[in-house]
Amino acid sequence: MWSGGSRAVVHGVRLSADSLSGVPRWQLPQCDSCRISWRFASVDSMQVGQPSTARTVALVGGIYPLALSLYAAAYVASGS
Repeated sequence: MWSGGSRAVVHGVRLSADSLSGVPRWQLPQCDSCRISWRFASVDSMQVGQPSTARTVALVGGIYPLALSLYAAAYVASGS
């Protein structure tokens, strides 16, 4: 979503009579305290999309080995 030359990537989008709101992509969609609102008049454009499978696989494929490495390092450091 673009507003005033700034891009916002949000999900959990809700529409009302005169505005839309969404939660930043890195937050849970249920996080109402994280929700950002824009009046329709201030929205320049919007794009709807789905996360790509390749990006999801790359993120999960990178996060799991990193987490496992950190756990192993903490285990070795604890002397167990």
